[in-house]
Amino acid sequence: MQYRKPVLTLLFAVLFYKLMVTAFSLMNKPSDTALYGGEALLAISVIGFITVVRLLWRRSTQ
Repeated sequence: MQYRKPVLTLLFAVLFYKLMVTAFSLMNKPSDTALYGGEALLAISVIGFITVVRLLWRRSTQ
């Protein structure tokens, strides 16, 4: 069970990386709506990753 936290952290890092790639892809489109959607998705992915990792590593081992 000692590998559980690092593996879950890596899994969430890959998922949030995919969200960030999608956000930057949206931000490169010529529409204002796509730009704002990309910025929102980028902010959500950064805040979400920090929150998930923090919650994951603060949990006590059981």
